[in-house]
Amino acid sequence: MNIEFNDMINYSIANFGAIPYGTKSVAPLMVAQPLNACEPLILPQQGDEAENQNQNLNQNQNQSKNKNQLEAPYILIERGGCSFTQKAMIAQAAGAKMAIIMDNQFDDLNMVVLSDDGFGDNVEIPTIFISQEDGQNIVNVYNDQNPVPNQVYDFFQMAISFEVQQTEVVDMKVFINPPYSGNYQLLNKFFNKYNYISDLEKQGKFVFSPVYQIFKNHIEGVVDKKADCTRNGRYCTYDQDGPKTGTGRDLINEYLYQICLQKVEGTQKWFNYLRYQHRNCHSIANIHQCANIESQVNDYDDKKIKECMYPDGSNEYTDADHQLLEEQISLQKRANIHYFPSVVINNKTYRGTLNGSEVMEAVCATFAKTSSKCKQFLEKTQKNFDITPNSTSMVGNGPDVLFIVFVVVVILVLFFLFMMFVYRRMVAKDLQKEMNAEVNQIVSQYMAFNESSRQAGKLNISTNDQEF
Repeated sequence: MNIEFNDMINYSIANFGAIPYGTKSVAPLMVAQPLNACEPLILPQQGDEAENQNQNLNQNQNQSKNKNQLEAPYILIERGGCSFTQKAMIAQAAGAKMAIIMDNQFDDLNMVVLSDDGFGDNVEIPTIFISQEDGQNIVNVYNDQNPVPNQVYDFFQMAISFEVQQTEVVDMKVFINPPYSGNYQLLNKFFNKYNYISDLEKQGKFVFSPVYQIFKNHIEGVVDKKADCTRNGRYCTYDQDGPKTGTGRDLINEYLYQICLQKVEGTQKWFNYLRYQHRNCHSIANIHQCANIESQVNDYDDKKIKECMYPDGSNEYTDADHQLLEEQISLQKRANIHYFPSVVINNKTYRGTLNGSEVMEAVCATFAKTSSKCKQFLEKTQKNFDITPNSTSMVGNGPDVLFIVFVVVVILVLFFLFMMFVYRRMVAKDLQKEMNAEVNQIVSQYMAFNESSRQAGKLNISTNDQEF
């Protein structure tokens, strides 16, 4: 039995969970019981196994090891009752391959953010969000076809695509606000695998840009114009250590130094500097003086860095715009970034758990021609998602399905025309044979008749001669 559900469904991706970018996958679908999945779900089974083994699960059980369990399903869940993260963790504990959360009201998908409640690092499956209308349509079809609740059926399959637009050159921007430790954790895991793409960066195929939390103009009551801003209140940031010795201005100056360090010395040395700073420098007031030891040890070109910071001979008190700081603010506005840290790859905000290893996975998947190390990395990390590159998708990837339908229709039309041509040729050939046979028969009859007429004429002539 097959169920056809060909409508394309738009979805948004949660800010937690492992997202296998660049893949497509197909799996059976289960509607959660209870629908809001705020308590342990029933173990999905196939056929009669559902009747024999309906046991409740605890969140800590590892259901992937249950030999009687059907292929890991996608589980559809309704919004409400508990946090998005809790729903995903309960679905994961029930053995789900992916959690699909449907809205419980008519909201714009782009206006709802599946945010991390602080436990998102525990979610290892993809989590997406769909509209109430699409979710209810799926529930209705599912309930009409499934006579037994809490059971997964092979015939109800859902396909999803996490495709990315692959390009020859990949642009990555990381939005950070050091010295906050969350920034370093993200960057550290990413740069542990940086050798996968370091050669691509040297070839100009990978462009990395750090963007810092800087905002334009002094905001009364938010920052201190004198202490937390530079250039007469033009560029400001938050004082992260509160009423201590460090200020927002100290951070602005440090951010500007790091921007120029990356431009002059390259991405790897820029990260080495941040790593030293994270491990050894814990006071914002002297954060640069402390990290300067790293600069001296690695012989950074401080002259070029200073020229980059102040190309016109100005300083932090100059009452004028600064090109690099203006660019930083412009990048934030274009990307519409409001949370730090964040990652944007090819002008598309990265969704999922903000883990450096998974960000590297997304970067590797975005290259049209990637490195051998990236390929091996993707094969290793994405093998558990049952990649099916040639499958069609009912969620997300609309143009692919339309193209496939178009190709199938064209093939059927061409096949029909070919069969019509063959049929007409065969009919024409049979008609020709019949006509030839009839013509031959008529000619034979005519010749026989003509011959008999001639014989009759000779007989009459002979008779007449005898009478004379």
